[in-house]
Formats: sequence, C-alpha cells, structure tokens
Amino acid sequence: MKTFTDSSYLFACTIAFFAVAPWRASGAEEFTTHTYQLVTATLTWHQAKTDAESRGGHLATITSQAEFDHLRSLGVLPTGDSYWLGATDEGHEGIWTWVTGEPWSFNLWSGGEPNNQGLENYLVAGSNIDHHWNDWGREDSTQTAYLLEIDGFCSPHKARATAEVVNGFVVGANVTDVGCGYTNAPVVLIQGGGGTGATATASILDGRVTRINIVSAGCCYTNLPRIVIASPPFVPTVSISVSKVKVTQNVVLGRKYQLDASNDLTTWAATGPAFIAESEIIEDEFDVDATGRYFRIREVP
Repeated sequence: MKTFTDSSYLFACTIAFFAVAPWRASGAEEFTTHTYQLVTATLTWHQAKTDAESRGGHLATITSQAEFDHLRSLGVLPTGDSYWLGATDEGHEGIWTWVTGEPWSFNLWSGGEPNNQGLENYLVAGSNIDHHWNDWGREDSTQTAYLLEIDGFCSPHKARATAEVVNGFVVGANVTDVGCGYTNAPVVLIQGGGGTGATATASILDGRVTRINIVSAGCCYTNLPRIVIASPPFVPTVSISVSKVKVTQNVVLGRKYQLDASNDLTTWAATGPAFIAESEIIEDEFDVDATGRYFRIREVP
C-alpha cells in the first residue's frame, strides 16, 4: 500500500478469497459424489488406465448393484460399444482385482464368463443392454472406449476439451479435463480452425462437465478449432497498480521552495533542486518506487 501526502493520498489493493467444501447428502453412497465419463479412444487396457489417471481419475470400478444402477440412471453407459473397466487378473489368473484396491465382492459376468479364452486378463463391459462383463484381451488388445471415474471433490477449475473434425465439419468433442465447481452448464465457444458456424453446449453432473454437445457442425474447417469452455463461478476481484504519483504544490509566486519526500515522516530527502516559483500551482510526477511515500513542500532561503 502506497500513501502519498501533502494532504494525503491512499492507494489500496483488495483481494477476495473464497473456499469451497464438498457437499454430500446425509447417508448417500460414496459413489454418488463421484463423476463418471465415457472416454472414446482406441487404447489398450494399460493405456486406458494411464489416460484415466492423467485426467485425475481411474478406470471405473463398479463394486455394487447400487453403483451399477446409479450409472444406468446417469445415462453414461453406451449401448453400441464395449468398453474397458478397472479390473484385471493378470497378476494371478482367476483372481480379479480392482485398480483402486476395493474388495471384489460384486460382478456382472455374462454366462460362461470369465473363461480365459486365449489368456484374457482385462475386464470389458459388453455392448448389450445389460452391460454384462467379459474377460478379454491380451496386453496389445484394444477397445474403442473406457469408463472414467473421478472420486470425490476437486478444486474448482475450468474444463477443457478438444474438437473432432471430419471433412471440414466439427462432429464431436473429447473432454480432456472435466473441470470442477460448475453450478450451471458453462458457455462453450468454438474458435479458429479456418471454418465458421460450429456451436456447442455443455452437460454437467456433480459440478463437472461430462459432455460437450455439438449443436451445429459448421463448415469448412481446415484445422482443429479451439473449444473454449467458460470457468466455473468465481468471486470477482479488483486489483490496483500505481506506477506514478502526481504531486500538486500550491505556492507563492517568486518565492524559493524545496520539495522533499520521506518513507517514515522522520527522515526527509530532496526530490530535486530547490526552485523559485514561477506559477502558483506546480505539478510534478514521480515513479512510486523512486521516492518516499510522503511529500512536503517548504520555503528555503
């Protein structure tokens, strides 16, 4: 804070801070505070595991009928593709473990599964309406999607996404960071890329962006456009910076004066040579770091 006086000028900077704590309904299952997202990408199980962790989560673990019912109610489970889940028996054949270390006490195996046909070590949910499970795949086997789960509360921050363009049209978007702290669906803008007209909206769940919905594909994009997602609500702040101070001196014509500056009102130093007043109002400008914070004018012989 800088204070300048002949009379006294006060400059202040005010910063507002806020804290957000997670909310959870009394008695609610822990998974109801989690976020789930279907990520579309052709990956091996280990690649999907690494990708999920890079997004701040893990391959989804479905450990109860209640959690499975919750997922179906959210509408995040696909009906046309199978997808990786977060379990494997590669450490010991036939002993399945979740990537989170949660107890293995629930399963949705299809009839006759798991059968380890061809050394199958990874958990896949099927594309049928019941999403029954299957042991599937070697280390280099791929699926075209996986289910991402992000646990609990995260610090509020904006979501991010990348566009998918086919033949000059924006046909989809991949959410790379679901963000956190959203109370309403944020504004989404599609910018650049050499085309025009593409528009999109966002879907949110539990304060996170779960999906970017392409409303209009636009036309004629030659490069990937940027998808800009608005930040979650935040407290507006104001900052003030001052680089110079103007000092106005009211003096008597023809008399000699000295302008001094001080940081403590005790020790004073001249800001320049003494001068004879040629005007009744004299204005000088100083860099705020080049002088003290207080000023005085005095008449000298």
